[in-house]
Amino acid sequence: MDPRSQGESTITSEGLYPAVRARDIKAVVDQLHLPPVVLVGWSMAVTELAAYVDQFGTNGIAGLIFVDDNFGGLAPGEGTADLRFIAQILADRQKNTDAFVRNLCFRKPQPADYLNRVIAACMRTPTSDAVALLVGKYAADYRATAAKIDKPALFCYADAPYMPPAARAEMQQSVKGSRVEVFDGAGHALFIDDADQFDSVLETFLSSLQK
Repeated sequence: MDPRSQGESTITSEGLYPAVRARDIKAVVDQLHLPPVVLVGWSMAVTELAAYVDQFGTNGIAGLIFVDDNFGGLAPGEGTADLRFIAQILADRQKNTDAFVRNLCFRKPQPADYLNRVIAACMRTPTSDAVALLVGKYAADYRATAAKIDKPALFCYADAPYMPPAARAEMQQSVKGSRVEVFDGAGHALFIDDADQFDSVLETFLSSLQK
């Protein structure tokens, strides 16, 4: 699903933080009668899935897949870096969105027209909304929610500096019985950079839920 103010969903200045976007996920799950459902969240949506469990528990969830992010909470020094990133977005949205997509999302060659479409899709979100989403993400802390996750869980991470081995291990250890897969050489959008491995990992995880 496209979250509010992103993709083809409605642009709005309201509810641009994890708790409300988690309620949007719940509304889609309920409206489409999806349970039992496997929820997959990438990047900011990792925090939003944690917010989902915090508000609604795990009833109706068959499994959870968290892709390349954490449950929130700031380590020492992260707040300064986050504020600097927000300032850069405000100063030159186009330049910094372009750099984020080309240098962080992808570490393997992608067609130029595809990269341009991704950047254009990012720019569809107004700058004020983009900043609100970042503030909502950075202010959230759902680390304590890990103890509430009692369904099979999988963490998928790119082997990148922003989520070093210790941070990846901490996430995996916070959810009892979960496992982690690391994608060497892939960028933040690891399901594009290494689509075959990502599909294989998800198929194995989904098959394990049927046993």
